[in-house]
Amino acid sequence: MKVQKFNLLIYILFLSLLTINSAIAASYFEDEDVIWQSGYNLFKFDDKDRKNAIQNDHPVNLNEKEIAIALESLRIIEKKLFGSDDEPESVFSISTSRKLAKFIVEGLKQAKPNQDIVFMVQSLKPKLVFLEQKYMTSGRVFIKDNKLNLIIGDFEYPINDAFESAINPSGQGTSTLTTLGLKHGSRSENSNGFKETLITSAGIDNKRSKNELRNDWLVIDTKIAADTYLAEIEKLKNPKTQTDKKLEAEAAKLAKQRREMRAEMARMRKEVQDATSNKSSSAKSIEERMATLDQLLDKKLITQEEYDSKRKEILSDI
Repeated sequence: MKVQKFNLLIYILFLSLLTINSAIAASYFEDEDVIWQSGYNLFKFDDKDRKNAIQNDHPVNLNEKEIAIALESLRIIEKKLFGSDDEPESVFSISTSRKLAKFIVEGLKQAKPNQDIVFMVQSLKPKLVFLEQKYMTSGRVFIKDNKLNLIIGDFEYPINDAFESAINPSGQGTSTLTTLGLKHGSRSENSNGFKETLITSAGIDNKRSKNELRNDWLVIDTKIAADTYLAEIEKLKNPKTQTDKKLEAEAAKLAKQRREMRAEMARMRKEVQDATSNKSSSAKSIEERMATLDQLLDKKLITQEEYDSKRKEILSDI
C-alpha cells in the first residue's frame, strides 16, 4: 500500500513537472515579440528604450536588397597591433548583411511606432591559419525620417565552446540577449561595446546626440549608401570612369593640336626658306614675303633677331 502511494506521488510530481516545463516551453516559443530565432541569432520587437523618444515611422515597407547593400558598405578603421597601417574592415559580412536585411524588413512591416527591433547575430572570423573564432554582434534598429537608425550594443563579442556550455549545458534550445549578457544599444547612452571609428560616406553618418557624435549610432540613407557602394564596386571593375574618359578625350585633343601646330610650323618655316631663296624671289612679291615673315613673328615661330635678318634679305632684293 505504501509502495502504491509512493508511486502515485512520483507520478503526480512527474506530471506536474511536465506541465510546468510544457508551459515554459510554450511561452518561450510562442513569444509574440520574436520575429525570428535560430541558435544564437535573434530578432525581436522591443519597446523598452522609449523614454522621451519620438515615435518611429513604423510600420514601413523597405527594399531588402537596398538595405543589405547599405549594411554591407559599412566600414570601420581596424587598428593593427603591429605596424602603423590601419586598414578598413567591414562591419558586417555579406551573409550577415543579408540576414539582417531580411529580418529587419520583415519586422518593420509589422512594427508599431513605439517599437524598435533588437537583434543579435553570430559570425565566424579567421583567428589562426586553420581556426575560426565565433563572435556575437547585437543592436537595435528603427526608421525615422526615412532613414535607417542602427545602434550597435556589442560588436564582435567573442564566445567559445566553454562559454556556450556554461550558458547552455544541454546543448539544446536557444539563448537570448539576456542570457548572453549582450547590450541592445540605447538612445540615451553611448555603448562601450562599439568604439570603432566609422568611415562615413554618402548616405552614412554618425548620430549627433547631446552635442556629441555617437560612434555606436549610425543614421543611414539606404538608397544613397547602396548606390554609392555599387558605384565604387563598378569603378574597381572598370577603372575608366566618366572623369577618366573625359581626361583621355582632353589629352587626345591636346595631342592633335600639337600635331597641327608642328605641321603649321614646318609649313611656315618652308615658306621662310622659299622667301629667302632666288627661286622664291621670282615667284612671290616682296609684299607676300614680308607678310609671311610678319606671320612667323606674330606666332612666335621665329625670334626678333631672325625676323630682322630675314627682313634685310628681302629688302635687299628690291
